[in-house]
Amino acid sequence: PRLPDKGGMRKPILVLSLGGVGLGLAAQSAALARNAPLWTFLSLRALSGACGGASPVAKAYLADAATGDQLPRWLAWREAAATFAFIVGPLFGGLLIHGTSSLASVVGVTAAFSLLAAGIVGVFVEEVGADKSVSERKTPKLLSTDSTACPLGSSLVGAIATICAMSALENAGAACWDAFGAVLARNRFGLDARGVGVMLTSLACVSFGVSTTLFDRVRRRIGLVRTAVLGLCLVATGLGSVGLARNSLTSFGLAAALYQLGKPLYAPTV
Repeated sequence: PRLPDKGGMRKPILVLSLGGVGLGLAAQSAALARNAPLWTFLSLRALSGACGGASPVAKAYLADAATGDQLPRWLAWREAAATFAFIVGPLFGGLLIHGTSSLASVVGVTAAFSLLAAGIVGVFVEEVGADKSVSERKTPKLLSTDSTACPLGSSLVGAIATICAMSALENAGAACWDAFGAVLARNRFGLDARGVGVMLTSLACVSFGVSTTLFDRVRRRIGLVRTAVLGLCLVATGLGSVGLARNSLTSFGLAAALYQLGKPLYAPTV
């Protein structure tokens, strides 16, 4: 984390991260094509994951470039871009594997996209904040006029501790949904691969719509802190309702949609 905070290092770290992931995916594609042992593929996967630090650096880049009022909106658009990938990616990957019957080709195309992203950052993105000292760029900005205090304290340390605690708890729930949501839908309601794909794409569309059209309006109306609280309440209600929806696929889908409504309201606030 310290390296990107040095002046002029945001862009190089982004390029290295995206490029490293792309090269790792290319190696995984080659391993699949050659029927390499599982441990080889998992080792390459781990090495690729070690390069996957682009997301926090991209957020830090936006924090350097944006004003206090612009930052939440820009972060919401970043979330929307990531969600859009979940809409397009499975469809494109499904068509590709249907046409080629080769998982290696799908992973190879993913590697090409990651390397393309690294090239785009290297050519078109300009470094920001390089003329500021580290202390100047680390000075927190007041992003909201909310008077709500951090539950773990009013100091910077308390604020960071609050955000870390919130993120850890929210990510625990998100990891459970990401890992087992599709499995749960299959086991309870007999969804096949196509049905699961339709469900996940539809839910991604809900999240994309919230990020692009609703988040900024809600933030301006009720403030950043209350938007985060609203998002977390919807996430908790949605996940709890998913667990209770045992007999109705419609109820299950509505509960999952409630979760997808809350996540893009919460994510940009932190």
